[in-house]
Amino acid sequence: MADDFEDLQEEQEFDVELLGNFGRFISSGSYPVEYFMASMPMAQAYKYLKFARDVQMDDINFDLLMQRDIDENRVEKDIMPYLQQDEMTAATRPLFFPPLLAAIVPVKDEKIQEFYGARSKITPRPNFVGLSWAGHFRLWGKVTSSADGLALQADQVGEKIKAKQAILNLRTSELDPHGVMLIVIDGQHRLRALKRLWEEHRDKVRDLVVPVCVMYAPNSHSDYEDKQNVPSVPRVFRNLFVDVNSTMTVVGGHFNILLSDKNVGDMTCRVFCDDVLSKYGKEGLACVEWNTRTRTQSYNVTKVHSLTSIGVLQRGLEENFKPDMVVSYLLGITDGAQDLFPTGADKDDYYSKVKWDKFSYAQSNALKTRIKANLAPLLVTLYFESVPFKKLYGYFLDEVSKLKADLPKGGRTAISAQAILQSLLEYKPFDERDSDFKKRWLVFEESIEAKRSKSTFGIVRYALFQRAFFNVAGVLVRVGLEYSVPPEQAFNAAITLLNFIFEKNSEVFNIENSYLQYTVFEQKRIRTRDETKAAIRDLLLAHLLRADVRLAVLKVFSESVGSPLDSYLNDQGFTAAGQFLGRYREERIKSFKKGYDLDYSLSNEEREDLRLKELEQRAMERDVKENRRDEGSLERRFDKEVNRFIDGYFVEAKRDLRASLGIEGDLLEKNTSDETSESDDI
Repeated sequence: MADDFEDLQEEQEFDVELLGNFGRFISSGSYPVEYFMASMPMAQAYKYLKFARDVQMDDINFDLLMQRDIDENRVEKDIMPYLQQDEMTAATRPLFFPPLLAAIVPVKDEKIQEFYGARSKITPRPNFVGLSWAGHFRLWGKVTSSADGLALQADQVGEKIKAKQAILNLRTSELDPHGVMLIVIDGQHRLRALKRLWEEHRDKVRDLVVPVCVMYAPNSHSDYEDKQNVPSVPRVFRNLFVDVNSTMTVVGGHFNILLSDKNVGDMTCRVFCDDVLSKYGKEGLACVEWNTRTRTQSYNVTKVHSLTSIGVLQRGLEENFKPDMVVSYLLGITDGAQDLFPTGADKDDYYSKVKWDKFSYAQSNALKTRIKANLAPLLVTLYFESVPFKKLYGYFLDEVSKLKADLPKGGRTAISAQAILQSLLEYKPFDERDSDFKKRWLVFEESIEAKRSKSTFGIVRYALFQRAFFNVAGVLVRVGLEYSVPPEQAFNAAITLLNFIFEKNSEVFNIENSYLQYTVFEQKRIRTRDETKAAIRDLLLAHLLRADVRLAVLKVFSESVGSPLDSYLNDQGFTAAGQFLGRYREERIKSFKKGYDLDYSLSNEEREDLRLKELEQRAMERDVKENRRDEGSLERRFDKEVNRFIDGYFVEAKRDLRASLGIEGDLLEKNTSDETSESDDI
């Protein structure tokens, strides 16, 4: 009777019991992760295995973020058909899924908590020992002295249990809102397919038993909560998710940035999103793409209302601020910084030198604090307070205000407006089959596009433009490093340059300007090539030829007209303008050679003459290659004729560029290095 009463007490304390193999994964002093290999009948898996999106995110917290993205199309087209075999072949075809990886995550009212309850040793029955994490779960097993036994804790010598006959009890949120959830961090698409089959075709999976590897971080409990070198539970599994998926099919480009703590750029993106949410609310965060699914899209700005994407931000930062000296300068890192290099600290906990992608966990917390204080505010200023981005953000806010104004109207108008607002601000997709929703969304998009089309400000949304701006910022940050000015002044000098251009000279980016064709645009479309980024960078820097622009930048650096920095900036502008012109000539020649036969601005006689000269030159080049002619006797009549046409185009482009920049002096064309490469970024 006493045993029955004890079992009843256990049932009240825990609602899941798993029998299986207990193991530990630790290598080279890594932070320990323990796992429990078990299986679950389909009914149990359906009830207790959860998705990260099952955790409420009323207040978006990027430090507690876990992978929430599920590609329903992949579930529908790939995984469910695999499980629903044709009856003719099902009897002879075996099916199997690898084990799902499920993390034990503490929750409170369905919101993620950072640490498990306090850990303590338990003896639930005679000859059985284990560990309990108060209020959350316990692991125990029979005491053994055999060689295959496993100690309960990695760093202690003590009693061992039979690892292959262990017991895991869980107090889940189904029993107690302050319990735990089993959140699947790898295999969520498989789980989604299984759950749908359980709901829609239960007979097909009634006998299926799901293999599960339950993982937990044994040292991430409340007794260690205040220790700098102990990561929280969400952080452990964020990093594990990135590690697991970075060696397999990429699950979500943005999530692999947001979930990562591997470098300064990734952490900066997360802190930036937190700051945007804190300062500009959900409306501000809606203009930053942070949850795009595919890798290619994650490095572009894909939504009509967006200002940037964290993929663009991460790439721009890494391309320009990765060197050690620049990282230290931007984040104010000195050799005596006690938060990063405390006196007497263990060298395993605190690296002697912090680099872009090399620092310890304890240092990452300090780096995050420095990013929040030093770097993130500069990025927030760029994307929400600089002239062009602030204007674009205003267009978005205007349209959101119109949507909110429709809410009191009632009927389909209000319902449609609510659906669009939830899609924008709550990340809840609207039903695209509803024609009213689609029409309201089109009105929203077209209104923003119509406002944007009346100015040249829209160019700043291109990934290549933003990466070009970070090139410019990199130049001026290095100036700040050399002149020993605070890093925020150096970065703000780049923002000052951007503001000046779009306040007083935004027409420099008018697509109708002759010099933008073949360098930045191909007719109405931006050129998706790395040379485009270089051309935009040069066009931005070329404004330093203007005395009024230099004066504005010099004021930020607290330098005067006629100073060595004034001369340096003028030289930078002259070089950049020359490189831009050199790039224009190179790209114009390539385009002309490729398409002169379809260029109807040329007469029939001119096109035919070019065609004959090209054939003649190719024949001569072939003779040289086959040793039938000396290279010295090669006549490049086609190239000369092409250059004659290009010279005319070049004069026009140079004239237009000087006029757009507002400078009187001449410009000296410079050859550029071969930077030809395709780019996925636009």
